[in-house]
Amino acid sequence: MSDFDKFSSDYENILDKKIKYFGESTEYFAEYKAEYVRKYLGDDFKGRILDYGCGIGLIVKYLKQYFDKNNVEIMGYDVSLESTKRANQEMPDIVFTHDFNKIKKNNFDVIVLANVLHHVKPEERSVFIRKAKSFLVKGGRIFIFEHNPYNPLTRLIVKLCVFDKEVIILKRKETVKLLIEAGMNISEKRYIVFFPQILKMFRFLEPILGCVPMGTQYLCIGKV
Repeated sequence: MSDFDKFSSDYENILDKKIKYFGESTEYFAEYKAEYVRKYLGDDFKGRILDYGCGIGLIVKYLKQYFDKNNVEIMGYDVSLESTKRANQEMPDIVFTHDFNKIKKNNFDVIVLANVLHHVKPEERSVFIRKAKSFLVKGGRIFIFEHNPYNPLTRLIVKLCVFDKEVIILKRKETVKLLIEAGMNISEKRYIVFFPQILKMFRFLEPILGCVPMGTQYLCIGKV
């Protein structure tokens, strides 16, 4: 996986420049994903959530807001020590770690993998998903958000991003296959984030466009 330590202090600015063509900020995409998780799980969800590849904790911040009243336990893991340090500074009440050994197996109800998988080498992705699965309890779910290679704007954004150099983005069917090969059932698979800021008046249509392969990203949910 890429070394994000050198980008952690300027992570949001880099991402904001990367997605300027979409007309929204990094916060928009982070909240979009966290809100999707909340809607899927329901407002009464109680359990443990692991943001696996949490970076500086952008999604964790919104997960915390949505589930704080339920006393949901949230943990963030990332290979980047500097990123987890920054996340800990901003959210000291959340456990963030770069130490893989501190993640307990069979412990989490939900794992979020948000734009992480394309940073994993193709030949290592199967093992990566199986390891992630090992942290789930029976009935637990993995939410995988990834870039959609069918969308030309997505391909441009990835091409121009300094920490996406040489990555290979996955098609939705490839992600589905990885989950199935890991012994998981597919609860949901859909394309998401269709309309840039200039066309936001059409975003109410997104729930019915999940099968249209033109969203800038997609979501796959696997269940143990």
